[in-house]
Amino acid sequence: MITTALQSCCDVILIVAKTLLQCVEVKPGDCVKIDELEVANVYIHISQVALGEASKNEKSKEPVVVYLKVGVQKLVLGTLNREEIPQIPLDLVLDQEAKLSHTCQSASVYFCGYRANRYPLHH
Repeated sequence: MITTALQSCCDVILIVAKTLLQCVEVKPGDCVKIDELEVANVYIHISQVALGEASKNEKSKEPVVVYLKVGVQKLVLGTLNREEIPQIPLDLVLDQEAKLSHTCQSASVYFCGYRANRYPLHH
C-alpha cells in the first residue's frame, strides 16, 4: 500500500515536472478556442487570469468580465479592474473544448497555467 501511494506520488511529480507554464493572450474583441485535439491527452490547468497593459490613452477603469464557454454554457470566471483587481487566481481544469473571452476593449487579458498529462507516465 505504501509502494502504491509512493508510485502515485512519483507519477504526479513527474507529470508536474514535465509540464510547461504558459500564458495565452486574448486580445480585445477576440476569443481563444481550446479545441478537442488540444485536450485529447492532457488537462489544461488555468491558474491565473490577468489584465494586460492598456495603451497610455486608454487607462480605463472599466470592469472587465472574463468568460469561459463550454458547449452552450457561457460562465463568468470573474471581473477584473485595473485599480483593485488586475488579476484573479484560479484553479480551473479543462478537459474538453472551450473558449476564453473577455469584455475589455482597451487591453488584452492573459490566461496563465500549464498542461498536465491525463495518464500516468511510465518510467
